[in-house]
Amino acid sequence: MDKKTILNQTHREMGARMVPFGGWDMPVHYGSQIEEHHAVRKDAGMFDVCHMTAVDIRGPEARSFLRHLLANDIDKLRMPGKALYSCMLKENGGVIDDLIVYYMSQACLRPRDRFWDIPVPKIDSAFDNLFVPQPSWSPSTTQQLRKLVAAPYLAPNDWTPRSEAYFVFPLAQGTPGKQCGLAATGVYQPSLRSPWLAADDWYRMVINAATTEKDIAWMERQAEGADVAIQPRRDLGMIAIQGPKAREKTLPLLPDDLREAAGQLGPFHAATNGEWFVGRTGYTGEDGFEVLLPENQVVALWNALAEAGVRPCGLGARDTLRLEAGMNLYGADMDEDTSPLESGLAWTVPLGNLERDFIGRSALVVQKVSGNLPLFTGLLLEGKGVLRNHQKLYEGEREVGEITSGGFSPTLQRAIGLARISADAGDGITVDIRGRKLPVRLVRPPFVRNGKSCI
Repeated sequence: MDKKTILNQTHREMGARMVPFGGWDMPVHYGSQIEEHHAVRKDAGMFDVCHMTAVDIRGPEARSFLRHLLANDIDKLRMPGKALYSCMLKENGGVIDDLIVYYMSQACLRPRDRFWDIPVPKIDSAFDNLFVPQPSWSPSTTQQLRKLVAAPYLAPNDWTPRSEAYFVFPLAQGTPGKQCGLAATGVYQPSLRSPWLAADDWYRMVINAATTEKDIAWMERQAEGADVAIQPRRDLGMIAIQGPKAREKTLPLLPDDLREAAGQLGPFHAATNGEWFVGRTGYTGEDGFEVLLPENQVVALWNALAEAGVRPCGLGARDTLRLEAGMNLYGADMDEDTSPLESGLAWTVPLGNLERDFIGRSALVVQKVSGNLPLFTGLLLEGKGVLRNHQKLYEGEREVGEITSGGFSPTLQRAIGLARISADAGDGITVDIRGRKLPVRLVRPPFVRNGKSCI
């Protein structure tokens, strides 16, 4: 029997057509896939992605573990909150899964005796770089911040010269491996003047639904002997809100202690209040948020978003949106038998750092040196018809490739696709559609980004 997300009954009440998808019972549309697609391109739509899994990685060796596990270089994540897209590979270079990993950090005070050993005048001087309550903060924000620091660490309210208590944000940005002070902007700066502060670094990965059990088993096997904890967060649900108006419609519905941080996020960054987690990421080529939150709060958020004018969208629109955005789909555009170099993902595999030996590196180096790698490209059908997965491509009478993802673009009003083609293929490529060979044009994806044509 197919598994169900916490939103399953809500989908049915909203009139969704439900279909099996990767072992889950999921909505394919709520009446019109085309209208849902356009809603995301022009306004805001939301997707149930509770079937995907968040996995938290913690421990002293978390960074070194991920440097070896992932094909992309985790050292690119220098500031907490930053996200990275990567493949996770087999030894032969095949793709086990593609995923997003976020680097997070939580400030924590060192033991009390270290704090109170410092004379008060020196503390006052050393706290010059610490964040203090601002007049612009709402009472609820200030109250939340007061709860984040234990009473013994709270400076007296009459402490001069500022006559205000000092607080520490628990999830501000930071520099791993260094003692930090909190600057007035809310961003950690390395500071030897704050020896009682430390950072608890951790990572959150979001992996695909159909590969969850395989991924976790692989990670646990690779983590044997390492001081690292792998924690699947099955207690969390996830809603993706996408479109040019997605952020403005979502922000008012976020918790008070997360709203400001989420509103200031740059693309491919995340913020959390310890319970909810908001990433400015997505799978549509539009701006928006992906919100992870306790599963028992998911239905309430979904309904609140619907009331705010965010349109529920199904898997059908999600697929046409990601195809227009030129984003790969695991199991179609890459799998365990194809490498990132064969799937248009060479940009996610930095091979220049010879000191980092990640899983699959040797196989990729051999592929690259050997040359003759297939071309992964976008396609436009010249004329009427629809491109579909697995349709064969020809140069004259010679078969030179296959479409990996194909469909109709509602934005462009024409057939588009992604394909893997022989390196020695020339011009004049055609696609076989029901026995007819029709011309296609090779283009570089994406096809659409931020609502506008890229071709």
